[in-house]
Amino acid sequence: MRENRRLKIYLVALLALTAMLGLREARAFTAPAAVEAQRFVLRDAQGRERAVLTVDPDGAARLSFYREDGSKAMSLSEKPEMVPVR
Repeated sequence: MRENRRLKIYLVALLALTAMLGLREARAFTAPAAVEAQRFVLRDAQGRERAVLTVDPDGAARLSFYREDGSKAMSLSEKPEMVPVR
């Protein structure tokens, strides 16, 4: 009977410790306020680049879209030369 009581105490203590560690880990993860990079790539399920957000060497932001075959479909830039690629 005493052995059962000890076992129950140990199990409750183990569960409490596990819960406390789990809560501490959950609080430790916070989403970043910003995600920064020099290039962002969007890939499809097969791993092909479908869109790229980058900054050109002249400092202009550019968003380029690609077809399934990898050819450029369209490119948007903060500069006035926004022209679809055909």
